[in-house]
Amino acid sequence: MLAQDTKSPAAPQTNRLGLLETVRQTLSLDPNIHLQQREVEASRGRALEASGAFDIRLTSQLDRSLERQGIRVSALDFTHQVAHLTSYRAGVSKLLRTGVEVTPSLKIIQREERGALIPPENQSEVSFQIRVPLARGFGSKVTTAQERASKIILEVSRLDLRHIVATRVLQTVRAYWAYLSATRRLEILTLSEQRAQELLDKTQALVDANEVPAAELLQLKANLADKTANRIAGQQTLIEARHQLGIAIGIPLERMTVLPSPGDEFPSAAAPPVRDEDSSERFIGEALARRSDLASVRLREDAERIRLLAARNRLKPQIDLIVRGGYAGINAGSRTRDYLSVLGENVEGMTVFGGLSFDFPPANREARGQFLQQEALWQQQGILLADLQRKIQSGVIVAMQQLRHRAEELKKSEEAIAQYMTAVQNEQAKRQLGLATLINVLEMEDRLIGASLGNLSAQEQFAIGLAQLRFETGTLVTGEEPGEVITLQQLITVPPVAKPPGTQ
Repeated sequence: MLAQDTKSPAAPQTNRLGLLETVRQTLSLDPNIHLQQREVEASRGRALEASGAFDIRLTSQLDRSLERQGIRVSALDFTHQVAHLTSYRAGVSKLLRTGVEVTPSLKIIQREERGALIPPENQSEVSFQIRVPLARGFGSKVTTAQERASKIILEVSRLDLRHIVATRVLQTVRAYWAYLSATRRLEILTLSEQRAQELLDKTQALVDANEVPAAELLQLKANLADKTANRIAGQQTLIEARHQLGIAIGIPLERMTVLPSPGDEFPSAAAPPVRDEDSSERFIGEALARRSDLASVRLREDAERIRLLAARNRLKPQIDLIVRGGYAGINAGSRTRDYLSVLGENVEGMTVFGGLSFDFPPANREARGQFLQQEALWQQQGILLADLQRKIQSGVIVAMQQLRHRAEELKKSEEAIAQYMTAVQNEQAKRQLGLATLINVLEMEDRLIGASLGNLSAQEQFAIGLAQLRFETGTLVTGEEPGEVITLQQLITVPPVAKPPGTQ
């Protein structure tokens, strides 16, 4: 699986980890993807096994035996006769997809009596048998049910792989943005701590110069301790985010601790991510057409319906028409030529046989039990299909609304930062004029930090919302093979939705 690069809104820095590179590593390392790939291979094997029922089967058998038999010579005398029997049997059987079974076969037997004056006797039998099911097992829909169901399940496993790839890519994107957010959060908290330390140092100098009262140092020391505690918590958050990203990628533990810093920036929300004219119906239609997990459940329902047909057929009695024809030959001789030529010598005519076989347990509890189980499995898939469609439709609407609200939240948080920066400057100027206290300045700076952290959270959630909408609409991964082509634009933009016919 490959990931295809496109122009990034912010080129990754040297020795930094880009979003696309992170996803590429996930596609090659994630154990969940590898497990499902093995399941695809297992399904391919099961499909091949089911097709094996229609393979040609060759059988042969060569026997050599010694036969001792008592023979009455007179009223009181008996003797023993010893004979060597050599037999060869060969046959071919083929089950047709209509349910008819064809079985040609031949048998050659040579009987050689020890001490006899006559040459060995050779007998042959060539036959051709056809078994036609008249009730149970007739017709390609019934006979090939398991084969067709297995092929459908193979396609189901491929669709499940595609869905797992999309799920793991979404998980990695989430973890990447959380890692970037934790990195930026620690930077903000570190700068805040540095600002508190500088303010404490400056005030300490003023106190030493008897220009401000020493009481202000308590407030500043408390402020520094609070900022240091927040920075320590930010460091722990970054450690957790780094490990969560490493787990999402699938890298070993030793690589998690040295994972490079993120190199991409959060996507911009300058333009409305979801326009008013982009109706939810169009996005829902895209999701119902593209979601691989939904297609998987649809195919599972088809497979269970096929198996239900076969289970219903097993409720019928087994009635078979058997037609067999053939001929027999006989000759004498011990040469190899005599042994083989018996197939065509002294043939008197064709032997024809016809009959019916009947097999049916009156209670038939095994077949009835299998039918009830299969009917329940088919009904379960129908329930799952309806439930998944409902969840997908809801998920698309929620993702759309969430993206709209995150964009609005991001815009307002940026406005809040700009206004708080001005407010901090104003409070600092007022303090110099004696119109504001140190508490006023610290409180306004705390609000600026809170706004910065809120803006950072809004950027993270907006970036995740873009990937979430892609996932909900089934447009996060593309290509013939799951994840074969993934571009950066697929990870950071709103999915394109086809316009209804007749619109511009």
